[in-house]
Amino acid sequence: MRHPVSRTALVAIGGNALVLDGEAGSIPRQQERAAAFAEQVADLAADGWVVLVTHGNGPRVGFILRPGGAGRA
Repeated sequence: MRHPVSRTALVAIGGNALVLDGEAGSIPRQQERAAAFAEQVADLAADGWVVLVTHGNGPRVGFILRPGGAGRA
């Protein structure tokens, strides 16, 4: 019996994908990049891929909280 081949993609999106070196990294710009990634992931899923998405958001959370002074000791 032949089993169908499963196509699985692991998409790892890190902070450096959302904010490029030397960029101010505004929240709207990060949202634009995240939306573009989401479209690409949706395209994979529509083509029959099983898609796993992960993101190490620690640096991004720190970036977002920094202007408000959150997290200061």
